[in-house]
Amino acid sequence: MNTAVRALYTVPFVGWALRDAVGGRIGGVYLLLTYLVLALVGLVYHYGYAALITIALTATAACLIGLVILTAGELPGRARRH
Repeated sequence: MNTAVRALYTVPFVGWALRDAVGGRIGGVYLLLTYLVLALVGLVYHYGYAALITIALTATAACLIGLVILTAGELPGRARRH
């Protein structure tokens, strides 16, 4: 097992939820998403508007990268169909 994954498993709340999510328990996925949302809300509460802007800009970049990947005509390593 990868060292980074082992390190994540040792974090008390996140490790338990991550282990459940990887194991296939549906409740683990929802718990992990709840922790993510609570962490983002906590960041906005603590740092204010700057954290909100940073989260929005990160989401914008992720969406743009997703659109580029989805609209790529020919991806490397893919066989061309005629």
